[in-house]
Order: sequence, then structure tokens, then C-alpha cells
Amino acid sequence: MRRWLTGMALALLAPAVLATSVAPQLVVDGQVLLAQSADGRVRLVHRAGDRAAVSVPALTRALAPYHRAGREPLVRVPALAWEQERRVTPLDGFDYLLAGSARLSADGGTLAVGAGREGALDAWLIRRGQAPERMLPTAMARYSSVTDISADGRTVVGWLLDRQSVARGFLWRERRGVRLLPDPLLLPLAVSADGTGLLASSDREDRDSLRRKALSAVLDPDAALLPGDPGVSLWRIGESPTQLAAEGRALAYARLQGAVLWRTREPGRLTVRLGHESQTFEADALAAGQVDRVSGGTMAANGRALLLQGRRNSVLLTPMQKLPLPAGLLADSVTFSSDGRHVAALFRASDRPGERALRAWWRDLTQGDSRRLRCAGDPAAGRLFLSADGYRLTLAGQAGGYCVFDLAPEVQP
Repeated sequence: MRRWLTGMALALLAPAVLATSVAPQLVVDGQVLLAQSADGRVRLVHRAGDRAAVSVPALTRALAPYHRAGREPLVRVPALAWEQERRVTPLDGFDYLLAGSARLSADGGTLAVGAGREGALDAWLIRRGQAPERMLPTAMARYSSVTDISADGRTVVGWLLDRQSVARGFLWRERRGVRLLPDPLLLPLAVSADGTGLLASSDREDRDSLRRKALSAVLDPDAALLPGDPGVSLWRIGESPTQLAAEGRALAYARLQGAVLWRTREPGRLTVRLGHESQTFEADALAAGQVDRVSGGTMAANGRALLLQGRRNSVLLTPMQKLPLPAGLLADSVTFSSDGRHVAALFRASDRPGERALRAWWRDLTQGDSRRLRCAGDPAAGRLFLSADGYRLTLAGQAGGYCVFDLAPEVQP
């Protein structure tokens, strides 16, 4: 940790200059991208164009308390399928899924998702080319969905509403089946890449009230932190949970190393726990005056690159450098490669009248190389997917269409 603080105090880089645009390697129209494998080559997609609302009144009413007004929790998925280099494998049997619930294993061969039809919503495990497997017995849950999946696809965490509409967290493991999370854990937020540990909300007293608030945090993570919210805990499966905060909201989890970034109400600060160290550090101290007041952030899977977001500006931190986020970049869209060596984000740009384009910025943090990426689409609804090695970036429109960029350096003969 001393290396983090010393290195960041010594290195302050000038804002990056946006370099020459890069042409996409692959352009796909008419498909909505939902999830992508770690290498960026396998994607979960559905046909674009069907914007009709999902009509399942009982399910919509059951989920309504956990969503802000106006947010649609269910997404219609016509012609849901796996796609790999334009080869499509249909995934039949589902009319809709819970927004944001689709999770692919690292190789893209296993999907965990909350999906259903005719009013149902269940947590499913689907291996490519095999029949879907419902992870929970129907008697155990009225509704259920998925929060995260391990890299090998053999461990899945999620939540359920039981027959009394009480929210509970579950852990599913291959060959071991499903179990509820032990006390004092409430609902899982993420699972480690190797499937041996997880980040979860945890309780203090009124469990039913806290379960409702915990599910709201899972389904609507941007909602305000309120008095009486649940705490944050780490759990290495088979051991006793470690509570990080009695009352707080987790913002980021490094799935390869166990680093955590979380927010507390009093005095409204962010705290960082790097790796498996027992020490924690205030985010404002790490930002060292470069951010007016840290209010959010994210981190790489190995915990060695961190974005700290303030009211007016943001900063990227690694053990050896500090990089102010260039003007115009959308801090909420920042994503890292697994090793923290590459970063990408959407950015705003003034288009010519009538022109509509998605734009992104990519940077190699070790070499200082920056790229501009541009793809046809709605600039107000873009999404980024960055491969684990940081060299394959997919820029997708929320209403359909995506472009794939190969950013790997050319090999000299």
C-alpha cells in the first residue's frame, strides 16, 4: 500500500490527448448486445426493434418496490442467442429477462441469468448447446435471479423472493446444488473469479426491512444510501464472514484479488480495501487533492487500477501513476482490463447536425497510447465492453447494433 501512496504522490500525468480514430474490425446491425465473454469473442444478443413493454402484471408489481419510478425491470428478448464471429446459436424458451442480470463465464460457454416467460422469473444456468437448468427448486422461490458467476461458470450467486416475498441470497455450486447465504449475510453482490469468496450485504437488526433495502441496492445500485441500510461483508466460503462496514454500499469489487470500494453515510465518505490487506484507506486521501470530493468509483479485477469520481472531475490511479480523466469522458462508463493496464470510457463529442455516433476513448496506461473509437448509434445510450486483456473493445448501442475494435499492437516481422 505504501507503494500506492508514494508512487501516486510522485507521478501526476497530464490529461491524455485523444489520438487518431480506429476503424472497427466488425460491425453488426440489428442485434442488441447483452453480455460478452472475457476474450470479447462470444456475445449474448437478441434481435433489435421490439420495443413493446413486457406485460406480466404480478411480476412487475412484485419488483416495483425495488426500482425507481419509470425504470423498466424486464427486457423483452426476441430471438435470444449466443453469437461468435457471426455464428449464431439460438437460445429458445424465454420471452424476457431481468435487466442487467445476464452473466457469462470467462469463455462465454456458460450463461447465468434471471429470465422467464408467462409471468415467471427464475435463475437459470445455461451451457451452450445444452438444455437450460433451473438453479432453484420451484417450491423454494416465488421469483429468483442472478447477481454474478465465477470465471469457470461453476459458481453462481443470486437472490430470491420466497413465497412470503422475503428477499434472500443464494449460492449455487456445481455438483453441490443451492444453499441460502448464512447469517449475517443478506444478498450477494459479486463472486470472486475463482468462486471461493463473495461480496455481500449484511444485516444488523431488522432483517426483513434490511432484506428489502438490500434487494433495492442489487436491482438499483445507483439509488441513494439511506439511514438504516445494510452493511458490507466479505465471505470466503466455508469461513466466517468479515464485515467491512456496519452500514454502507459497495461500489466496486476486484474479483481477482478481493479489493473493495464502498461508500458510507457518515460522514459520507468512500473507503478502499486493497487486496486481502487488513488495512483500509480513505478514498479522499488516495486522490490526494486531485478530486474535490470522492463520490463514486470503480476498479480493475486485480485491484491495481482505480477510478475515483468526484463532483466535477475524476482521477485514474495505479501504483505508479495518477491520471486526471480527460474532459468530456463519462466517468460512470469507465471500464478496465483485468490487469488494470488498459482503460476505456464513453465520451461526449459535438456532432454535425443530424449525425449520430457512439464515441469511446481507450488508453494503454503502461505505454501512454490513446485511441478514439467511433461507431454509428445513439450517443445517449452507448455501452462499453472491454476484453480481459484490454485489446478488444465492443461499442454497443442500447437500441441495437455494435462495433468490435481490435486494439492489439501490430507484431513487427
